[in-house]
Amino acid sequence: MYFLIVQYADRLRDMWGPAPDVVDALGRDSFVGRHTLPYVTVVVALDVVAAACLFVRIRRGWPLAVKVLACAILVPSCGVHGLAWFVTWFFAA
Repeated sequence: MYFLIVQYADRLRDMWGPAPDVVDALGRDSFVGRHTLPYVTVVVALDVVAAACLFVRIRRGWPLAVKVLACAILVPSCGVHGLAWFVTWFFAA
């Protein structure tokens, strides 16, 4: 089994080059996460401000179609941006 794994690893190395060490890969991800986290935090904050503006104005005045369209666009983007923030924060830590 060892010889099969070594041969497979050699073939992968020949095809794609040497794989980075785990510590190097995590260090690179941490560096990128630390520099990306402020921007993702701003996007999440803008999503929160947009949601707050939507809920303030939801009482009266806006047509129902505008409210439904705003919620349909805002809810998925908040989820995606929140997930991006969490993953970026996880690697930045």
